[in-house]
Amino acid sequence: MTAITKVVKSSNRGAKPGERRGGRTKGTPNHVTVTLKELARQHTDGALKALVSILAGGEGIPAAAQVAAAKEILDRGYGKASMVLSGDEDGGPIKAITEIRLVSG
Repeated sequence: MTAITKVVKSSNRGAKPGERRGGRTKGTPNHVTVTLKELARQHTDGALKALVSILAGGEGIPAAAQVAAAKEILDRGYGKASMVLSGDEDGGPIKAITEIRLVSG
């Protein structure tokens, strides 16, 4: 008897590695994200005033809250501090180093 070999034809419908088909164009924000950002920006003045009042302190406001408020204000005004990752030269674990630079503008 002769063995019958079945050849399965692969379809060419799938995307090739690295190829992107469909979906949003790169850089186009999600509509939900855009709406959420617009709503959040309506409260910018109030949020900043609240952070400044916490920073100013007063009765019952812990120092940790004041530090957190100061950090948030600085992050928004000057950008977040850059984080440098470095590992030991002998192959040890990676350490996260946070660096804060004040630049006069």
